[in-house]
Amino acid sequence: MSEDILIRKAIKTDIDFIVESIVQAEKGMGNTISYCTLFDITEKEFRDVAGKILDEGISNFEFSLDSFMIAESGGKPAGAYGAWLEGADGISSGLLKMSA
Repeated sequence: MSEDILIRKAIKTDIDFIVESIVQAEKGMGNTISYCTLFDITEKEFRDVAGKILDEGISNFEFSLDSFMIAESGGKPAGAYGAWLEGADGISSGLLKMSA
């Protein structure tokens, strides 16, 4: 018997799950996180920074909490996806990322 899937907006209590989703998406089929290589940081440091950025409430870029949706199964997070409208506030996501 299959369980129903609920899709909902992400909330602050989802941040750890979203960080895990970002890490796994970045790793893909490998074990490398491009941000770790680029900034010479550990995965733990990346996780900490990503969580803090998500918690800041900045909108319209890839680390915006309000850009994420959560798929729940059995009342627990089972998946996440993020999407944003580039430049919706007149500022590019790249510029927002640099200032975060």
